[in-house]
Amino acid sequence: MRSEEMHCQFEMSAIAQTMNNELSSKKREIENQKYDHERKLEDVRSSIRKAQDSIESNKKSISEQTLKKADLVKKYNEEVVKKFDDSKWVFDESTTVCSLCGQRLPEDKIESLRADFSQRKADAIEIFNEEHAKTLAMIVDDGNACAEMIKDLTKNNKELENKINTLKLNEAEEIDIIKGFDEQIPKIPSCADYF
Repeated sequence: MRSEEMHCQFEMSAIAQTMNNELSSKKREIENQKYDHERKLEDVRSSIRKAQDSIESNKKSISEQTLKKADLVKKYNEEVVKKFDDSKWVFDESTTVCSLCGQRLPEDKIESLRADFSQRKADAIEIFNEEHAKTLAMIVDDGNACAEMIKDLTKNNKELENKINTLKLNEAEEIDIIKGFDEQIPKIPSCADYF
């Protein structure tokens, strides 16, 4: 009888040990799942922070590009009104008189001097106009590049804001899942109660 009683106790102890192992295993499984979701939550939060940092960086760049564009508009307005300065290009009549003897030069020589002067002035006007056009084109290109960058950064911020909204939904889901695990874990007994 005593032996039978001990045998029953050993069997009950073995059953309790098996049950305890299963409870511990179940608890570990839930704790591992909770840990996995806590890691996912941290990843989601990290992604949200990165997206928010990118938005702030983009806003700073947009502000810089807006200031640069305003400066380019100012430069353009200053450049567009520039005209060739004729006042520096007046034919010097003293060149029609010989510097040695003081007599007026022959008409063909004077015509040659005037034609040479006119050609140099025309060349200077052409160079001015080419440089003026290049400068205006460069300012316009830079302004267009600023506008394009502002547009791209603004679009990128919209996309990042949408991404953040989605991530915040994921964050809420992960928090709910973790809360569910937090509610399950205490409900699992640490050992089997067979008494």
